[in-house]
Amino acid sequence: AAMTKDDSPLGATPTADGVRFAVWSHGAKKIWVSLFDREGERETHRVPLARSANGVFLSHLPGLKEGQRYGFRAEGDYDPGKGLWFDPDKLLADPYAEIGRASCRERV
Repeated sequence: AAMTKDDSPLGATPTADGVRFAVWSHGAKKIWVSLFDREGERETHRVPLARSANGVFLSHLPGLKEGQRYGFRAEGDYDPGKGLWFDPDKLLADPYAEIGRASCRERV
């Protein structure tokens, strides 16, 4: 599993009372976690993640349970010529997920 500099896991990590989200990005100005209904069809919440000094965006969302459908959205410069494709309208899969569909699960 990918880890932050303080040895915390990146991605979605279930906790005793919710889920901790952590995503690293050098170029993003903002990152949100988008939460979806049980079927994964409709976005129900979009929660901003706070950027730490080392470029990791973090949030702990109490009350979330295993199986919650989610994805990420990122805002930043859009300059394809420089490899920058940030677009918050696009849903991004969790790059740290260990399963095919992004949902909160215990890590093995």
